[in-house]
Amino acid sequence: PLARYSLDYLAFLAGHARQSVGKELLLAVSGPFVSPSKSVFLFSPPLVLALLSVRGAWKSEWRFVLPALLLPVALALFQGLFYRDLWAGAYGWGLRFMLPALPALLVLCAPLVDAIALQPGRSARWPLWLTLAAGGLIQASGAWVPWITSYQAWTSRGLDPYAPGAAWTARFLLIPGQLERLLDPNTWTLAWLRLRSAGDQRAAVLGFAALVMSFACVVVLVRAPRSIGGRARNVAAASLLAASLILPLWPNLSLLRSDPEWGAGRPQHEQALEWLRSSVTEGDCLLLDSYAIPLWFFWMNRWDQPVPWTSLPFEIPGSAVSDLGESARRIQSRAACSQGRVWYLTSTESPTYGVRHLEGKSAIPADFNLQAVFGQARRVEIWAFSPPR
Repeated sequence: PLARYSLDYLAFLAGHARQSVGKELLLAVSGPFVSPSKSVFLFSPPLVLALLSVRGAWKSEWRFVLPALLLPVALALFQGLFYRDLWAGAYGWGLRFMLPALPALLVLCAPLVDAIALQPGRSARWPLWLTLAAGGLIQASGAWVPWITSYQAWTSRGLDPYAPGAAWTARFLLIPGQLERLLDPNTWTLAWLRLRSAGDQRAAVLGFAALVMSFACVVVLVRAPRSIGGRARNVAAASLLAASLILPLWPNLSLLRSDPEWGAGRPQHEQALEWLRSSVTEGDCLLLDSYAIPLWFFWMNRWDQPVPWTSLPFEIPGSAVSDLGESARRIQSRAACSQGRVWYLTSTESPTYGVRHLEGKSAIPADFNLQAVFGQARRVEIWAFSPPR
Protein backbone atom coordinates (compact mmCIF):
# COMPACT_ATOMS: atom_id res chain seq x y z
CA PRO A 1 0.00 0.00 0.00
CA LEU A 2 2.81 2.43 0.83
CA ALA A 3 4.38 1.83 -2.58
CA ARG A 4 1.05 2.20 -4.37
CA TYR A 5 -0.09 5.29 -2.49
CA SER A 6 3.21 7.13 -2.30
CA LEU A 7 3.51 10.86 -1.73
CA ASP A 8 4.17 11.35 -5.45
CA TYR A 9 1.00 9.48 -6.34
CA LEU A 10 -1.08 11.41 -3.81
CA ALA A 11 0.34 14.65 -5.19
CA PHE A 12 -0.66 13.52 -8.68
CA LEU A 13 -4.20 12.77 -7.46
CA ALA A 14 -4.47 16.22 -5.87
CA GLY A 15 -3.38 17.93 -9.08
CA HIS A 16 -5.63 15.73 -11.20
CA ALA A 17 -8.63 16.50 -8.99
CA ARG A 18 -7.92 20.23 -9.06
CA GLN A 19 -7.91 20.20 -12.86
CA SER A 20 -11.22 18.32 -12.86
CA VAL A 21 -13.14 21.12 -11.16
CA GLY A 22 -15.48 22.79 -13.62
CA LYS A 23 -19.01 22.75 -14.95
CA GLU A 24 -18.53 19.20 -16.28
CA LEU A 25 -18.01 18.04 -12.70
CA LEU A 26 -21.66 18.82 -11.91
CA LEU A 27 -22.74 16.33 -14.59
CA ALA A 28 -20.33 13.71 -13.26
CA VAL A 29 -21.65 14.09 -9.70
CA SER A 30 -25.34 14.13 -10.63
CA GLY A 31 -25.05 11.36 -13.21
CA PRO A 32 -25.11 8.41 -10.78
CA PHE A 33 -28.50 9.62 -9.55
CA VAL A 34 -30.30 11.08 -12.58
CA SER A 35 -28.67 9.45 -15.63
CA PRO A 36 -31.30 7.75 -17.85
CA SER A 37 -29.00 4.75 -18.41
CA LYS A 38 -26.76 4.51 -15.34
CA SER A 39 -28.76 5.81 -12.36
CA VAL A 40 -28.42 3.68 -9.22
CA PHE A 41 -32.19 3.94 -8.76
CA LEU A 42 -32.72 2.14 -12.06
CA PHE A 43 -30.40 -0.72 -11.17
CA SER A 44 -31.60 -0.96 -7.56
CA PRO A 45 -35.32 -0.03 -7.33
CA PRO A 46 -35.51 -0.58 -3.52
CA LEU A 47 -33.42 2.58 -3.18
CA VAL A 48 -36.58 4.52 -4.06
CA LEU A 49 -37.99 3.30 -0.75
CA ALA A 50 -34.97 4.84 0.98
CA LEU A 51 -35.79 8.25 -0.49
CA LEU A 52 -39.39 7.96 0.68
CA SER A 53 -38.18 7.04 4.17
CA VAL A 54 -35.75 9.91 4.67
CA ARG A 55 -38.23 12.39 6.13
CA GLY A 56 -39.60 9.99 8.73
CA ALA A 57 -36.19 8.55 9.64
CA TRP A 58 -34.60 12.00 10.00
CA LYS A 59 -36.76 12.89 13.00
CA SER A 60 -35.54 10.00 15.13
CA GLU A 61 -32.26 8.86 13.56
CA TRP A 62 -30.74 11.90 11.87
CA ARG A 63 -27.23 10.89 13.06
CA PHE A 64 -27.50 7.81 10.86
CA VAL A 65 -29.45 9.41 8.02
CA LEU A 66 -26.98 12.27 7.47
CA PRO A 67 -23.86 10.15 6.76
CA ALA A 68 -26.01 7.65 4.81
CA LEU A 69 -27.01 10.48 2.45
CA LEU A 70 -23.59 12.13 2.31
CA LEU A 71 -21.70 8.92 1.44
CA PRO A 72 -23.19 8.43 -2.06
CA VAL A 73 -22.66 12.11 -2.84
CA ALA A 74 -19.03 11.86 -1.71
CA LEU A 75 -18.46 8.73 -3.79
CA ALA A 76 -19.99 10.39 -6.84
CA LEU A 77 -17.75 13.43 -6.26
CA PHE A 78 -14.54 11.39 -5.97
CA GLN A 79 -15.58 9.33 -8.99
CA GLY A 80 -16.15 12.51 -11.01
CA LEU A 81 -12.89 14.12 -9.91
CA PHE A 82 -10.89 11.09 -11.03
CA TYR A 83 -12.75 9.82 -14.11
CA ARG A 84 -14.26 13.13 -15.27
CA ASP A 85 -16.53 12.58 -18.29
CA LEU A 86 -15.91 8.82 -18.03
CA TRP A 87 -17.58 8.65 -14.60
CA ALA A 88 -19.95 5.95 -15.91
CA GLY A 89 -17.13 3.81 -17.27
CA ALA A 90 -16.73 2.79 -20.88
CA TYR A 91 -18.82 -0.34 -20.42
CA GLY A 92 -20.15 -2.42 -17.57
CA TRP A 93 -23.17 -3.31 -15.47
CA GLY A 94 -24.09 -0.37 -13.26
CA LEU A 95 -21.70 1.78 -11.24
CA ARG A 96 -19.42 -0.38 -9.10
CA PHE A 97 -17.84 2.55 -7.26
CA MET A 98 -21.24 3.49 -5.85
CA LEU A 99 -21.74 0.08 -4.23
CA PRO A 100 -20.31 1.03 -0.78
CA ALA A 101 -23.19 3.50 -0.35
CA LEU A 102 -25.97 1.00 -0.97
CA PRO A 103 -26.10 -0.87 2.38
CA ALA A 104 -26.65 2.29 4.43
CA LEU A 105 -29.24 3.58 1.96
CA LEU A 106 -31.13 0.28 2.10
CA VAL A 107 -31.20 0.46 5.91
CA LEU A 108 -33.10 3.74 5.50
CA CYS A 109 -35.92 1.70 3.96
CA ALA A 110 -36.61 0.03 7.32
CA PRO A 111 -39.15 2.55 8.72
CA LEU A 112 -41.22 2.55 5.51
CA VAL A 113 -41.03 -1.24 5.14
CA ASP A 114 -42.10 -1.66 8.76
CA ALA A 115 -45.03 0.73 8.29
CA ILE A 116 -46.18 -1.10 5.15
CA ALA A 117 -45.86 -4.49 6.86
CA LEU A 118 -48.11 -3.36 9.71
CA GLN A 119 -50.85 -2.14 7.38
CA PRO A 120 -54.03 -4.27 7.56
CA GLY A 121 -54.82 -6.22 4.43
CA ARG A 122 -52.48 -7.57 1.78
CA SER A 123 -53.21 -4.96 -0.88
CA ALA A 124 -51.14 -2.36 0.96
CA ARG A 125 -48.08 -4.62 0.70
CA TRP A 126 -48.18 -5.11 -3.06
CA PRO A 127 -46.05 -2.02 -3.88
CA LEU A 128 -43.37 -3.32 -1.52
CA TRP A 129 -43.36 -6.81 -3.02
CA LEU A 130 -43.32 -5.42 -6.57
CA THR A 131 -40.37 -3.17 -5.77
CA LEU A 132 -38.41 -6.04 -4.24
CA ALA A 133 -39.30 -8.35 -7.14
CA ALA A 134 -38.20 -5.72 -9.67
CA GLY A 135 -34.86 -5.35 -7.89
CA GLY A 136 -34.37 -9.12 -7.84
CA LEU A 137 -35.18 -9.53 -11.53
CA ILE A 138 -32.87 -6.70 -12.56
CA GLN A 139 -29.96 -8.14 -10.58
CA ALA A 140 -30.67 -11.63 -11.96
CA SER A 141 -30.63 -10.29 -15.53
CA GLY A 142 -27.22 -8.74 -14.92
CA ALA A 143 -25.76 -11.79 -13.17
CA TRP A 144 -27.24 -14.57 -15.31
CA VAL A 145 -27.01 -13.06 -18.80
CA PRO A 146 -23.71 -11.67 -20.18
CA TRP A 147 -24.31 -7.95 -20.48
CA ILE A 148 -21.57 -7.68 -23.11
CA THR A 149 -24.22 -9.13 -25.45
CA SER A 150 -26.15 -5.87 -25.24
CA TYR A 151 -23.06 -3.88 -26.18
CA GLN A 152 -22.46 -6.15 -29.15
CA ALA A 153 -26.09 -5.69 -30.26
CA TRP A 154 -25.76 -1.90 -30.12
CA THR A 155 -22.47 -1.82 -32.04
CA SER A 156 -23.91 -4.15 -34.70
CA ARG A 157 -26.54 -1.46 -35.37
CA GLY A 158 -23.88 1.20 -35.80
CA LEU A 159 -24.38 2.74 -32.34
CA ASP A 160 -21.55 3.73 -29.98
CA PRO A 161 -22.37 2.66 -26.41
CA TYR A 162 -18.75 3.31 -25.34
CA ALA A 163 -18.90 7.08 -25.84
CA PRO A 164 -19.01 9.24 -22.68
CA GLY A 165 -22.33 10.72 -23.81
CA ALA A 166 -23.96 7.27 -23.84
CA ALA A 167 -24.58 7.61 -20.10
CA TRP A 168 -27.08 10.37 -20.90
CA THR A 169 -28.95 8.44 -23.59
CA ALA A 170 -31.86 6.23 -22.49
CA ARG A 171 -31.42 3.80 -25.41
CA PHE A 172 -28.20 2.61 -23.75
CA LEU A 173 -29.94 1.41 -20.61
CA LEU A 174 -28.90 -2.22 -20.27
CA ILE A 175 -31.90 -3.42 -18.27
CA PRO A 176 -34.60 -3.88 -21.00
CA GLY A 177 -32.39 -6.01 -23.23
CA GLN A 178 -31.13 -8.04 -20.27
CA LEU A 179 -34.64 -8.75 -19.02
CA GLU A 180 -35.68 -9.87 -22.50
CA ARG A 181 -32.75 -12.29 -22.72
CA LEU A 182 -33.43 -13.53 -19.20
CA LEU A 183 -36.62 -15.15 -20.55
CA ASP A 184 -34.46 -17.46 -22.66
CA PRO A 185 -32.67 -20.04 -20.44
CA ASN A 186 -30.21 -20.67 -23.27
CA THR A 187 -28.64 -17.28 -22.56
CA TRP A 188 -27.96 -18.02 -18.89
CA THR A 189 -24.29 -18.36 -18.07
CA LEU A 190 -24.04 -19.10 -14.36
CA ALA A 191 -20.95 -20.80 -13.00
CA TRP A 192 -22.90 -23.68 -11.46
CA LEU A 193 -24.68 -24.28 -14.79
CA ARG A 194 -21.39 -24.36 -16.67
CA LEU A 195 -19.85 -26.73 -14.12
CA ARG A 196 -22.98 -28.88 -14.06
CA SER A 197 -22.84 -29.29 -17.84
CA ALA A 198 -19.27 -30.52 -17.36
CA GLY A 199 -20.46 -33.10 -14.80
CA ASP A 200 -19.46 -31.20 -11.64
CA GLN A 201 -22.44 -30.85 -9.27
CA ARG A 202 -20.60 -29.28 -6.30
CA ALA A 203 -21.32 -25.64 -7.13
CA ALA A 204 -25.03 -26.41 -7.64
CA VAL A 205 -25.18 -28.12 -4.23
CA LEU A 206 -23.57 -25.10 -2.56
CA GLY A 207 -26.02 -22.73 -4.25
CA PHE A 208 -28.96 -24.85 -3.18
CA ALA A 209 -27.67 -24.91 0.40
CA ALA A 210 -27.43 -21.12 0.39
CA LEU A 211 -31.04 -20.86 -0.84
CA VAL A 212 -32.24 -23.22 1.90
CA MET A 213 -30.50 -21.15 4.60
CA SER A 214 -31.92 -17.92 3.16
CA PHE A 215 -35.42 -19.41 3.15
CA ALA A 216 -34.93 -20.56 6.75
CA CYS A 217 -33.94 -16.98 7.64
CA VAL A 218 -37.26 -15.67 6.27
CA VAL A 219 -39.20 -18.41 8.08
CA VAL A 220 -37.54 -17.52 11.38
CA LEU A 221 -38.43 -13.87 10.97
CA VAL A 222 -42.02 -14.37 9.81
CA ARG A 223 -43.19 -17.63 11.37
CA ALA A 224 -41.21 -17.96 14.60
CA PRO A 225 -43.43 -18.50 17.67
CA ARG A 226 -44.24 -15.38 19.64
CA SER A 227 -42.77 -17.08 22.69
CA ILE A 228 -39.33 -16.48 21.17
CA GLY A 229 -38.18 -12.97 22.01
CA GLY A 230 -37.66 -10.47 19.21
CA ARG A 231 -33.95 -10.19 19.98
CA ALA A 232 -33.39 -13.95 19.88
CA ARG A 233 -35.40 -14.22 16.67
CA ASN A 234 -33.36 -11.48 15.01
CA VAL A 235 -30.06 -13.05 16.10
CA ALA A 236 -31.14 -16.43 14.69
CA ALA A 237 -32.23 -14.86 11.40
CA ALA A 238 -29.02 -12.82 11.10
CA SER A 239 -26.94 -15.93 11.76
CA LEU A 240 -28.73 -17.89 9.05
CA LEU A 241 -28.38 -15.01 6.59
CA ALA A 242 -24.66 -14.66 7.32
CA ALA A 243 -24.20 -18.41 6.90
CA SER A 244 -26.02 -18.38 3.55
CA LEU A 245 -23.73 -15.60 2.29
CA ILE A 246 -20.40 -16.68 3.75
CA LEU A 247 -20.30 -20.48 3.88
CA PRO A 248 -20.53 -21.07 0.09
CA LEU A 249 -17.77 -18.54 -0.64
CA TRP A 250 -14.73 -20.49 0.52
CA PRO A 251 -15.35 -23.73 -1.40
CA ASN A 252 -16.43 -21.70 -4.43
CA LEU A 253 -12.95 -20.17 -4.61
CA SER A 254 -11.53 -23.56 -5.52
CA LEU A 255 -14.55 -24.74 -7.52
CA LEU A 256 -14.33 -21.79 -9.90
CA ARG A 257 -10.89 -22.97 -10.95
CA SER A 258 -12.79 -25.67 -12.85
CA ASP A 259 -15.02 -23.14 -14.61
CA PRO A 260 -14.39 -22.89 -18.39
CA GLU A 261 -15.06 -19.15 -18.25
CA TRP A 262 -12.12 -18.86 -15.86
CA GLY A 263 -9.81 -20.63 -18.27
CA ALA A 264 -10.30 -24.22 -17.11
CA GLY A 265 -10.65 -27.16 -19.46
CA ARG A 266 -8.34 -25.61 -22.07
CA PRO A 267 -5.21 -27.72 -22.67
CA GLN A 268 -3.49 -24.84 -24.46
CA HIS A 269 -3.51 -22.83 -21.23
CA GLU A 270 -1.92 -25.66 -19.27
CA GLN A 271 0.66 -26.21 -22.02
CA ALA A 272 1.62 -22.53 -22.09
CA LEU A 273 1.89 -22.53 -18.31
CA GLU A 274 4.21 -25.53 -18.25
CA TRP A 275 6.32 -24.15 -21.11
CA LEU A 276 6.90 -20.84 -19.33
CA ARG A 277 7.54 -22.51 -16.00
CA SER A 278 10.49 -24.27 -17.57
CA SER A 279 11.66 -21.29 -19.63
CA VAL A 280 11.55 -18.20 -17.38
CA THR A 281 14.45 -17.28 -15.16
CA GLU A 282 14.94 -14.82 -12.33
CA GLY A 283 14.79 -11.26 -13.61
CA ASP A 284 12.25 -12.03 -16.36
CA CYS A 285 8.79 -10.48 -16.60
CA LEU A 286 5.55 -11.50 -18.30
CA LEU A 287 3.22 -9.27 -20.31
CA LEU A 288 -0.21 -10.81 -20.90
CA ASP A 289 -2.62 -9.56 -23.55
CA SER A 290 -5.16 -8.83 -22.29
CA TYR A 291 -7.00 -8.18 -19.06
CA ALA A 292 -10.27 -10.03 -18.24
CA ILE A 293 -10.06 -12.76 -20.88
CA PRO A 294 -10.12 -16.50 -19.93
CA LEU A 295 -6.31 -16.69 -20.21
CA TRP A 296 -6.00 -13.81 -17.71
CA PHE A 297 -8.34 -15.52 -15.22
CA PHE A 298 -6.39 -18.75 -15.64
CA TRP A 299 -3.05 -17.03 -15.13
CA MET A 300 -4.24 -15.12 -12.10
CA ASN A 301 -5.09 -18.40 -10.36
CA ARG A 302 -2.24 -20.63 -11.60
CA TRP A 303 0.98 -18.68 -12.05
CA ASP A 304 3.24 -19.68 -9.16
CA GLN A 305 6.73 -18.65 -10.25
CA PRO A 306 8.74 -15.80 -8.63
CA VAL A 307 8.51 -13.87 -11.89
CA PRO A 308 6.24 -10.80 -11.97
CA TRP A 309 3.57 -10.42 -14.61
CA THR A 310 1.18 -7.74 -15.72
CA SER A 311 -1.49 -7.38 -18.38
CA LEU A 312 -2.42 -4.95 -21.11
CA PRO A 313 -5.80 -3.24 -20.73
CA PHE A 314 -8.97 -4.65 -22.22
CA GLU A 315 -9.24 -2.63 -25.40
CA ILE A 316 -12.60 -1.05 -26.11
CA PRO A 317 -13.74 -1.64 -29.70
CA GLY A 318 -12.89 1.33 -31.87
CA SER A 319 -10.33 2.78 -29.47
CA ALA A 320 -6.61 3.11 -30.10
CA VAL A 321 -4.71 -0.09 -29.39
CA SER A 322 -1.88 0.18 -26.87
CA ASP A 323 1.65 0.28 -28.27
CA LEU A 324 3.01 -3.19 -27.60
CA GLY A 325 6.65 -2.27 -28.01
CA GLU A 326 6.34 0.74 -25.71
CA SER A 327 4.56 -1.39 -23.09
CA ALA A 328 7.35 -3.98 -23.17
CA ARG A 329 10.09 -1.33 -22.93
CA ARG A 330 8.32 0.31 -20.00
CA ILE A 331 8.17 -3.03 -18.17
CA GLN A 332 11.81 -3.77 -18.94
CA SER A 333 12.84 -0.44 -17.43
CA ARG A 334 11.62 -1.59 -14.03
CA ALA A 335 14.29 -2.69 -11.58
CA ALA A 336 12.74 -6.17 -11.19
CA CYS A 337 12.95 -6.83 -14.95
CA SER A 338 16.01 -4.89 -16.04
CA GLN A 339 18.31 -7.94 -16.05
CA GLY A 340 15.99 -10.41 -17.79
CA ARG A 341 13.64 -10.88 -20.69
CA VAL A 342 10.06 -9.77 -21.26
CA TRP A 343 7.78 -12.59 -22.41
CA TYR A 344 4.62 -11.61 -24.28
CA LEU A 345 1.69 -14.00 -23.82
CA THR A 346 -1.44 -13.58 -25.94
CA SER A 347 -4.54 -15.47 -27.01
CA THR A 348 -6.88 -15.39 -29.98
CA GLU A 349 -9.59 -14.47 -27.44
CA SER A 350 -7.90 -11.16 -26.72
CA PRO A 351 -9.83 -8.16 -28.19
CA THR A 352 -6.58 -6.84 -29.69
CA TYR A 353 -5.49 -10.10 -31.30
CA GLY A 354 -7.35 -9.41 -34.53
CA VAL A 355 -5.86 -5.92 -34.69
CA ARG A 356 -2.32 -7.17 -34.18
CA HIS A 357 -2.79 -9.93 -36.80
CA LEU A 358 -4.37 -8.08 -39.72
CA GLU A 359 -5.43 -10.36 -42.60
CA GLY A 360 -3.17 -13.13 -41.31
CA LYS A 361 -0.13 -10.85 -41.32
CA SER A 362 1.30 -10.17 -37.90
CA ALA A 363 1.34 -6.54 -36.80
CA ILE A 364 3.48 -7.36 -33.77
CA PRO A 365 6.72 -5.30 -33.77
CA ALA A 366 9.90 -6.88 -35.11
CA ASP A 367 11.41 -6.73 -31.63
CA PHE A 368 9.21 -9.71 -30.70
CA ASN A 369 10.14 -13.27 -31.69
CA LEU A 370 7.58 -16.08 -31.68
CA GLN A 371 8.67 -18.85 -29.31
CA ALA A 372 5.74 -21.25 -28.95
CA VAL A 373 2.15 -21.80 -30.09
CA PHE A 374 -0.44 -23.95 -28.33
CA GLY A 375 -3.93 -24.85 -29.55
CA GLN A 376 -5.69 -24.14 -32.83
CA ALA A 377 -9.10 -22.40 -32.82
CA ARG A 378 -8.40 -20.86 -29.41
CA ARG A 379 -4.68 -20.41 -29.73
CA VAL A 380 -2.14 -19.22 -27.16
CA GLU A 381 1.09 -17.66 -28.42
CA ILE A 382 4.30 -16.90 -26.52
CA TRP A 383 6.68 -14.25 -27.83
CA ALA A 384 10.01 -13.01 -26.49
CA PHE A 385 10.84 -9.30 -26.54
CA SER A 386 14.40 -8.86 -27.84
CA PRO A 387 15.12 -5.20 -28.59
CA PRO A 388 18.46 -4.29 -30.18
CA ARG A 389 21.10 -3.39 -27.62
